[in-house]
Formats: sequence, C-alpha cells, structure tokens
Amino acid sequence: MPRKLRYAWAEIPAKLGSLDPTRQFVRRSLGETAEIGKQWLVHGDELGIRVPSALIPGEDNVQLNPAHPDYETLQWDSLPYEW
Repeated sequence: MPRKLRYAWAEIPAKLGSLDPTRQFVRRSLGETAEIGKQWLVHGDELGIRVPSALIPGEDNVQLNPAHPDYETLQWDSLPYEW
C-alpha cells in the first residue's frame, strides 16, 4: 500500500459550467452514463461533470476535463491521505 498518498481539491467557479446541480445524471444505467461521459469528453463544453461515487453510496464525485481551457485556472490544495 502506498504510504505517501494525498488527496486534492479545487473550488470550481459556477461560471465555468454546470455540474448537474439537479443531479439528473447521477442515477442512470451504466450504458447511459458511459454515453453521457463520452459525449462530454468529445464536446468538451464543460470543465466538470458530476458522477456517482463508486465507494460511498449517496455521494458524488466530479470528473474534470484537463483538456478544457479553464482547467489551468483551478487553484489546488492537498492534504495527506490517512488510511
């Protein structure tokens, strides 16, 4: 097990695109969410997309598109990850 893991976060300004605030994409089938993700990457209109957490039921994660022009403007913080 790696011992020097860190977790990171960044504030995403609302002006940089929708993160599905109504959670309309969160509870769909695997095929539907895969297609939504594919289209999101192809079109690249938004910096992030909200996806359900695979580890914590009821929680979401945000997938970021590093090819989006606003990705470089994010300010990151990090802390050690404790197992």
